[in-house]
Order: sequence, then C-alpha cells, then structure tokens
Amino acid sequence: MFMSLISRHRYLGLVFLILAGCAENSKDSRDFLNNNFAVLANLKTWSFRGRLGIKGQPVIDINWEHRVGQDSLKLSGPLGQGAKEVTFSDDYIQVKDGVNKIESFGAPDEFIQKRLGIEVPVSHLRYWVIGLPDPNFAYLAEKNGFTQTNWKVEYQQVSIKSGQSLPHKVQFERNNIKLKLFIDQWGIDGITN
Repeated sequence: MFMSLISRHRYLGLVFLILAGCAENSKDSRDFLNNNFAVLANLKTWSFRGRLGIKGQPVIDINWEHRVGQDSLKLSGPLGQGAKEVTFSDDYIQVKDGVNKIESFGAPDEFIQKRLGIEVPVSHLRYWVIGLPDPNFAYLAEKNGFTQTNWKVEYQQVSIKSGQSLPHKVQFERNNIKLKLFIDQWGIDGITN
C-alpha cells in the first residue's frame, strides 16, 4: 500500500511537471511581437475566418479580408441572422445588410459606435488582429501583447503555420468593454491554416 501511495504521488508529480512545462511553452509561444514584427508589418493582404465575442452579446461569425487601403468584413449572428457586410478605409465606411446600404465619410470607429452602441476600435483592429500595434499610435509592450489607446490587447493563443506565428485567440479590453476573437482559419500570402 505504501508503494502504491508513492507511485500515485510520483504519477501526480509527473503530471504537474508536464502541465507546468506545457504552460511555460505556451507563454513563450505567445510572445511573438519581436519575432514577427518585420514579417507582419510588410503583409499586403491577409484574411481570416473566426468568431467575435462581445461581452453581453451573441457570438458573431466574422470573415475579414484586408487589402492595402481597404478592409472588408462579413458579419453574421447565429444561423446567419443579421448578416452585414462592412467595408472601410481610414476615412470611409459602408455597411450593407442585404436590403439597405449605408455610407459614411469620416472616422469608422465613431460610425460603428453610433450604429452598434458599443465601442469597437475597427481602425486599430486591422493591425491588432495580425499581432501588431497600430503604427500611428504609441503603445506599451507587455508580456503577452500590448496596451494602446487605453485598450489592452492580449494574445492568449498563437498558432504557427509554415514558420509564421499568427494569433488564434485574442482579447481586447478597455474599461467595461471586452472583445474576444477566435480565429479559426488564416489566409496570408500563400500561408493558409
């Protein structure tokens, strides 16, 4: 019985050591800003498919395509309900909901806040979702991300495809607003996962 107890403790100790090792490797793989900065900063086109969670709201399916000077998003709720297409640049935003087309000239962030009633920093997100701070604003680097314009961006999981680290699970937080992005599939200059 004594030997059985020792074996059980060794087994539990081994499990904890393995879990601790996994946690440490996971933290190291999230700290990818310095390693990928040059590659990510030079991306001209990218896309992803995923899900966006906003505290207190239903999960939104999101397909995002980025090209130089323009971003296009397709958003929909559960079972495709409330589908919208959003196209924006630095000073223009267009929203289509299948029936109506609304255009606005000016800051996309302000337009989105007026329409949704919640602050979503779309102009920054085009950088943040690929793992970069917005180059137009100062930021403070942190272990798993950074803080910029009072938003805390935390890369909670990273996937590595063809040697390139890409965000898989990202959290954006400011005051009482919390957004969680889960990226299921990336398309980047021939790299697709």
